[in-house]
Amino acid sequence: MKTFYLMLLLLSCTTICRAQQKLTKEQLREDANLLYSSILDVHPYMFTGISKEKFEKELEEKKGILKDSMTVFDFYKMFAPLVAKIEDGHTELYYPVNFAIQHGIEVFPYTFTINRTDTTLIIREGFEGAKLSSGSRILSINGVPDKELIVQASSMLSGEAYHFKMARLNLLFSPLLYFILPYDEFRVEYLHNGKKETATIQAEPISKYLEVLLAFSGRETPCSFNIDKDLETAILSINSFDIYDNEGKKEYRHFLDSLFREIAENRINNLVIDIRKNGGGQEGLVWDLFQYISPVSFQTKGTGINKVSETVKKKYNPLNPQTFVFT
Repeated sequence: MKTFYLMLLLLSCTTICRAQQKLTKEQLREDANLLYSSILDVHPYMFTGISKEKFEKELEEKKGILKDSMTVFDFYKMFAPLVAKIEDGHTELYYPVNFAIQHGIEVFPYTFTINRTDTTLIIREGFEGAKLSSGSRILSINGVPDKELIVQASSMLSGEAYHFKMARLNLLFSPLLYFILPYDEFRVEYLHNGKKETATIQAEPISKYLEVLLAFSGRETPCSFNIDKDLETAILSINSFDIYDNEGKKEYRHFLDSLFREIAENRINNLVIDIRKNGGGQEGLVWDLFQYISPVSFQTKGTGINKVSETVKKKYNPLNPQTFVFT
């Protein structure tokens, strides 16, 4: 039986349906209550990262400062950090991308790589004609140090481990920066070729940012390897187990076959598997890898108890929840 993973809880249904409107305090409180009750109903146990008492106290505090004429963006800014305190990478509020695009939200026009070794902010890519070069290190934006920006932005992202949150922050730093520095102009201090410099950067529509991000993601390969014959070492990088189509799985298995055939032919004794950028995905793809490296039978998880709540049954079979099928 395949284990059910608690999927991401977006905004509540009422918020989604009213995404284009200013919301009343009563509507927002209703959404906050539904958010909590839905997580509580679906999650096997939501209080490992934060106690029930602390979660409910903070929830009530946030509900107490809700006011009329707030938007989906306002709701996300307030409640995403609270949901993130559950410390579960499968339970979070999604960044409201559609709302941001439809309302012309403007963001810092660069994608980044967070260096997890020293928590530095490195420019990966910018728009055409960008002032800042790839590889430059951001020191501060509008006077706020890079590390402080990283801490504030990552507080909105769910995840069990630091490296996992940093990998996700690579994709979302500029959109999340909007909640910290919601300006149309940025004063940037940065290092380029070891020299400290400054620049003024204009914000750009998030739709343009997403084009740059998707173009870069499209150039990234899910898997790669290289072999150092002198060190008798192969380095296998697997950036994602998010492969769902049959053709993609076939290519992945062919890739593994080629890698381990080459390892055998070159008499390579050491293998390093780099999954630092890997955000997870299909468990079956892990099994495909393990069959090459484990000389004995293996398992990737222990026994568990599956929780199938009323919320889940309605989601997967809304016409007849009682016939929910678990596969």
